[in-house]
Amino acid sequence: MLGDKVIVTCLVAALLFLAAGLQGAEVDSFTQRTLLRPDAARALNDAVNLRLEEGVAKANLLEWANAFDQVPGATCNEQTLYTELRKGLFQSLTASWGLKGYSLDQQMRSELADFTLQQELGTSVYQDFGYLDGPSLRLKGLTDAVWIDGHLIGLDKIGHFFAEGWSYFEPTWRGEAGLQESMIWGQQQEAGKFGLITTGVYSHADLVANFQGWRFWNRILWQQRDPLKGFWANLSGRQMVSCSLQILESLKRWEPVFRWELRQTFDIRDYVDGVWDEAHNCNRFSDARLEAQVNQRIAGIPASRGCPLSPTVCRRALAHYGGFAGDLLHPLCLTAAQNRNPPSETSLQNAKGL
Repeated sequence: MLGDKVIVTCLVAALLFLAAGLQGAEVDSFTQRTLLRPDAARALNDAVNLRLEEGVAKANLLEWANAFDQVPGATCNEQTLYTELRKGLFQSLTASWGLKGYSLDQQMRSELADFTLQQELGTSVYQDFGYLDGPSLRLKGLTDAVWIDGHLIGLDKIGHFFAEGWSYFEPTWRGEAGLQESMIWGQQQEAGKFGLITTGVYSHADLVANFQGWRFWNRILWQQRDPLKGFWANLSGRQMVSCSLQILESLKRWEPVFRWELRQTFDIRDYVDGVWDEAHNCNRFSDARLEAQVNQRIAGIPASRGCPLSPTVCRRALAHYGGFAGDLLHPLCLTAAQNRNPPSETSLQNAKGL
């Protein structure tokens, strides 16, 4: 008996140590849903645009300093741009090392403090999770939620958007993989260290944020087709950053001089939609017991209609994401979207096995 206790204690300690070094955060999209806060989109956009400006400026400084290394006639260095943009966005000395998404989540909790809804784990829909169920969840607690363009999203989604979005984008930019392969990688991470293993939760909304993050990074230079836009929209699409000839400086030097220029501002509302919200795009869990406990907690919230909260949101998402919907939407959201008649609370509960 004593030996069993020692083994369990050691296992819990090992899981906590592992969780401390892994990215994994969850949000409760149900308990405080009726509480109002100002829309955070403008404040978030302001913060991101300042960081993008910083990244572009540093990329240009580095290129000027390293001009002697460039091949004659070379223009702008894409690697330098993407590296400095990530360092600016994550406010980090490095572009890749460390828990970039989780760090950005924490930064946004501070920068958007006037807009956030905070929920303690002990009073949330996840309050029944033990240390073995979700070690990272128990150790780190829940992230904050904000309203953006009428959608309630966790700030962990901002980390997913920029950090995992880059992880989706980089191999496609380098020609090493396609978007579908990146999405498979994202699903594997959600089933592993970013989800089921560390928090006990597999978030389909995280996968949507990752996918939209790929679209953001692609839009920086717009070198690949945007899968959510048609032929003409892709043909006429404007990149956010361009490599532009500096006429006056070129005349002074009697040689072409190019610099990166930020042509468009960032707006999170171009990417966020209803299926970033886990009350619509439901979660999966590491076992049926946890799912039943969470659903019971959701059912106990006054005026709760379970998940998906709005079949209309799911129908719009199905139309918007098309062939990608099966990889991004929870099966209940897909079922609700494909049902022409909005399902009743009773039918949704039956689908969940309640």
